[in-house]
Amino acid sequence: MGARNPDRVHISEWRGKAETIADMWKHRWRVRSVCESCGVERQENLDAMIRLRGPGLVLWEKTGVCQRILPHSGPCKGPLFFKGCPPSGAGYDFLGPPPRAKRPGYGPQARGRGRFLAPEDIEPAAVTAARGPPPEPD
Repeated sequence: MGARNPDRVHISEWRGKAETIADMWKHRWRVRSVCESCGVERQENLDAMIRLRGPGLVLWEKTGVCQRILPHSGPCKGPLFFKGCPPSGAGYDFLGPPPRAKRPGYGPQARGRGRFLAPEDIEPAAVTAARGPPPEPD
C-alpha cells in the first residue's frame, strides 16, 4: 500500500535508530529538557552534549538534575526529563516515563476548593442527587 505515516509511529519505535546522542545528532533529532519542579523547558544542544559527555551518552529512560538558578534561592535541583523529536517532525515526546502529575502548591486547587476535590469534601446529598436514589434492598 505504501509507507507508514511517520506521525503515527510511537517514539519508542525510533530507539533502535537513535540509541545514543551521536545517533540522534546524525539523524537530526531535536532534544528538549523539562524540569518537574520549576517547569522550565529548554532546547538542548546535542553538539555541546557530545563534547561534554561523549558520543555514547544515552538519554532514553534517564533523568537529570535541573541547574536553573532561581532568584534568592539558588539552583533548582529538581528532576529533569528529556523529550525528543524524531526527524519526521511529529512533535516532542518523552524519552522515558513522563513526570508525575502533582497538585499545585498554591491557589484554590491546593486548598481543595478547585478542580481537585477530596471525596470527603463532597456533600452526600449532592452525590445522591447526581447518582439518583440508592437501590431498594431485596
